[in-house]
Amino acid sequence: MEVTNHAANMRHLWHIFRNRDTMWVKWVKSYLIKDRNFWQLKIPKDCSWSWRSILKERDKAMYMVQHLIGNGQNTNFWLDPWLAILS
Repeated sequence: MEVTNHAANMRHLWHIFRNRDTMWVKWVKSYLIKDRNFWQLKIPKDCSWSWRSILKERDKAMYMVQHLIGNGQNTNFWLDPWLAILS
């Protein structure tokens, strides 16, 4: 069950970062993330179990997410993981 939950959370994160045109992603961005940086969101005490578990996966997801710079309009230079993690 734990592996299934992890996989589902990673899929939700992937949908958020791919800007999937779904009602859920639009709702999450409008009501939960708003105009804040996803990587720095504090986990609210009154949030749902599912949103809490998604936020707890951020550390693992950060190493799998890269932003394409493009014209730079949707990239935060200081906070978005736009370079590969150097080892």
